[in-house]
Amino acid sequence: MTMQHRMTVGLLFAASQGETCSRCSTDPRNHFTDNVGTGFEAGIFSQWPESLGLAALRSANLVEKFANIARQEYLAVGLRLALHPQVDLATEHRWARINAAFGEDADLTSELVSAYIRGYIRGFQGGAIFGPQSVSTMTEHFLGVDYRRMGKIHIRVYPGNQFEYHLKPFTAAIAAGASQMMPYYGMQVGTLYEEIGFAFNRALITGLLREDLGIQGIICTDRELVTQKVIMGQLMPARAWGLEHLSRSARIQRIMEAGYDQLGGESCPELLRKNSSWASEEIVGNEEFCKLGAEVQRRSYTLLTNTDNCLPLRPNLHQTAKIYLEGIPTETVQTYGHQVVEDPTDADIALLRLKTPYEPRLGGFESLFHVGSLEFNEEEKAHQAEIVDAVPTVIVDIYADRPPVVPEVIQRASADFCPMEAPLTLSWTSFSGKGRLPFGLPSSMEAIQQSMSDTPYDTCDPLFRFGHGLRYSA
Repeated sequence: MTMQHRMTVGLLFAASQGETCSRCSTDPRNHFTDNVGTGFEAGIFSQWPESLGLAALRSANLVEKFANIARQEYLAVGLRLALHPQVDLATEHRWARINAAFGEDADLTSELVSAYIRGYIRGFQGGAIFGPQSVSTMTEHFLGVDYRRMGKIHIRVYPGNQFEYHLKPFTAAIAAGASQMMPYYGMQVGTLYEEIGFAFNRALITGLLREDLGIQGIICTDRELVTQKVIMGQLMPARAWGLEHLSRSARIQRIMEAGYDQLGGESCPELLRKNSSWASEEIVGNEEFCKLGAEVQRRSYTLLTNTDNCLPLRPNLHQTAKIYLEGIPTETVQTYGHQVVEDPTDADIALLRLKTPYEPRLGGFESLFHVGSLEFNEEEKAHQAEIVDAVPTVIVDIYADRPPVVPEVIQRASADFCPMEAPLTLSWTSFSGKGRLPFGLPSSMEAIQQSMSDTPYDTCDPLFRFGHGLRYSA
């Protein structure tokens, strides 16, 4: 039988911030993240919470507003393809890219990705009918990903038999009119499918994704499936898992036979830069968009604890407090008239901005992705304990790009925040956070290790469960 294939070869990553490829596509660029492997910080674009922050607010309407505004900004500078949304479910807490997902709940993720792509009126794709004012979306990464490896090979396993659960968000994206889909480059293990990389698996790509789920748009591969590359000084082998023995030509043939329409990351065309126009000046980063983006960032904060109602700060303390800072620029609080001290023993309040712990990885490119242990080492725990013992009121702000394992922080601090995004401004007296956790916070690494990586709400005795979030009136 003769097979007909549709194939376009193109590079889909921007080379650097502000540049786009010849197909006018981009990774996310309306957030705080600045990781050249997955996205860019907002710059002149309006800045919003990452997907976790949007998930914390549980508002499909707000997600649609974000997508509508980002769509207008993209169009104004000539961007027509969004290499997102990412709807992998965060059931494996050690995975490096949870911050760009919507959490571990399949139903919530499905609701939000539908608003993201189409919305009731306007999403990225401009509503139910795709037209000149639409931005195409490429939903990632089909069938989800996993933290595990066998040597260099990324594998996807389902110890809790949750294969169908992980399909839900992708089914919702297709129902919302997803115009493009990117399968992962990993390899299924322990399922009915052949144990080779997704990109080469016809049963998964043509059989499941195209025929069973019914996607009508473009199916594009993940990166570096054919040719090894050096990225930021690190050799990245071709991810032809299960078919490493094949030649480059044979790998491309297998990808075509699997049913792909586009091959990502395998050519290097010169990048085009769109000339600024009146439209870009009027639309991109305008005051209204930026104001709303900043407000939504503040609202996405999730208040975990508030011992003895220490927040909001009492007016007299707010005006006279001596403040010790770590991880927060001095000018942020000096704007409000506070005195900043160098020694925590001189302070009335300590404001600590922490980041979710991780294990450093070797290599210039892979070092950008945070994986592994989610708890602080003993030296850092001791340092934090010294501050808590010295300062009457300690307010901790944890950037949760993954679920942090920090029982010692939760138990000892006066108040704990779990922001999904660093805010533009920081005022602890006018906190407007409305967030609720898009994933549970594990109580220990042992609990994570004993959980099933494909199963939601599965860690034993979590510090806080999915959906937790306190409120107070300023």
